[in-house]
Amino acid sequence: MLYPSLLVAGTYDDNPFQAPSDRKGAVGTHLRPSLIADRDNGLHHTTVYTIGDFRIYPDLPTGNTVNVNTGFNHTWEARKDLVVSASGEYARRTDMYNTGQVVNPFVLGGLTYRGTQASPQRYNEFIGSVSAQKSFDRLFIGLSSTARATTYDTLYTSTGALDQAYRNNLVTGVTGRLGYFATPLLFVFTEASGNFRDFRDSTYNSEGYRFVGGVGTDRIGLIRGEIFGGYQSQFYFSGLFPSANSPVYGGKLYWYPTRAWTIEAGLDETFQDSALSTVGNTTGSAARATSANLRIGYKLARSWSATVNGQYTDIAYISGGRHDSRWNSGATLNYEIWRNLNATFEYAFTRVFSNSDGAAFTRNVFTLGATYKY
Repeated sequence: MLYPSLLVAGTYDDNPFQAPSDRKGAVGTHLRPSLIADRDNGLHHTTVYTIGDFRIYPDLPTGNTVNVNTGFNHTWEARKDLVVSASGEYARRTDMYNTGQVVNPFVLGGLTYRGTQASPQRYNEFIGSVSAQKSFDRLFIGLSSTARATTYDTLYTSTGALDQAYRNNLVTGVTGRLGYFATPLLFVFTEASGNFRDFRDSTYNSEGYRFVGGVGTDRIGLIRGEIFGGYQSQFYFSGLFPSANSPVYGGKLYWYPTRAWTIEAGLDETFQDSALSTVGNTTGSAARATSANLRIGYKLARSWSATVNGQYTDIAYISGGRHDSRWNSGATLNYEIWRNLNATFEYAFTRVFSNSDGAAFTRNVFTLGATYKY
């Protein structure tokens, strides 16, 4: 089966470059095409997809963004107690995120180049994963492996072009999960994972591990989810960065109180790679990110549906002293004009607080248009 869809909309962004002051708004066109092919014969389930997201600003072409994801997911239910999955994806991404004043980490002729971003950061991602889960009565075991390669385009700033090839990287990871259904409704689990991060500039190379344990449920009434706690560590090969260790805690919740309502929530803590040098983070240090998110969906009536979402992320850089707090929220409202055509309104809000020079900003994005779904 083929499932095409297309959003065509007008959009207004009051701060497309995420400037801390002297913001310049832009009016443009927002296009979001997608094509999904799905085949399920009970034993094999395959999905192939291509999804695009384009924002075009005629009066501010340097703020144009292009995002494309294309890939596949395949699940093989070899037996009732054995499921094997594989996926692959190519993504072309555009990030117009404000990191404060950018510093060239390569000092040429004794000079350090410093400026603000004059273009989005564009990059390519190649992602692959395989996983398997086997059940033994109440016991279950899961194994998975992932790999993600990222290549960066040149970044343009107010002082010139900065080559970002030194940030190109390959991140691989393995995860093992062991669980036991203590009751028909509740299971306990432990999970161990390791990651290996290989950069073109070996200064940023690292490896780490994470151990967590917790309790969860596939479904208690209208609720499913899990909570966990544990420990994580990331070791950096260069003496420029200290190794990072911390407790880790979090959880996931999915609640379906009625047919009209869907509530999702999550909390997690991870180590992120940065490598983009800024005034508040001159070495391009990685960061420890703690993130909490909430999403609520509601079917107002046969013709109306709405979702609201919010996320808070606390980002503490491992060295350099930089600390950011990021708030994201948004809402989407759809009204069914005809069977396959919706009027769509979207709003997105971003607010960043930072102790780094020029990194704090506020941004509002409004979108109004029509969505066709087959």
